Amino acid sequence: MKIPNSLIKLIPFDQFTVQTQESLGRVRQRLNAQIEPVKIFRNPWSDNHLLYEGKLSDQGFDINRIIHNRNSFLPRIQGRFDQLPDKGTAIYITLSYCPSVRWFIGLWSSSWFALFLLGALFGDLSWQEALMFFAVPLLGLLMFSGYFWMEARRDRREISSVILGTYSNPV
Repeated sequence: MKIPNSLIKLIPFDQFTVQTQESLGRVRQRLNAQIEPVKIFRNPWSDNHLLYEGKLSDQGFDINRIIHNRNSFLPRIQGRFDQLPDKGTAIYITLSYCPSVRWFIGLWSSSWFALFLLGALFGDLSWQEALMFFAVPLLGLLMFSGYFWMEARRDRREISSVILGTYSNPV
């Protein structure tokens, strides 16, 4: 059974592969030029930073885009390198929420669904009122998913251009 694309887009998770004829060393060099170590405190008014923060290793990377505000829906970008036999490189990339955001969304949604069930089964709520406790988390999940995909499209485009060597800083 095939899952419809519209349903897949509700899930804040994306995987894709970027292939290049460049060597692994050249790909790592391009990424290293755009990744800086994570800073606990960052000057929100400073443009003196690279594109990403995180870790780059011989096996892959775990990074986030640097922004000037807080955005919990910003995807975590994880990549794994694979040296191809024809002297190219494949980078397998995953975009997802960080674990703390996944826990928050799960706990938040579960709380609303629990209130729905308790209100519908044991409470003095009408089915229409109890339905509100079912609709709120669904609307929230749609909103969270929309924010994720908005950021994921940008991250997908930017990380691909960095890997392929076509990135130019828009500033």
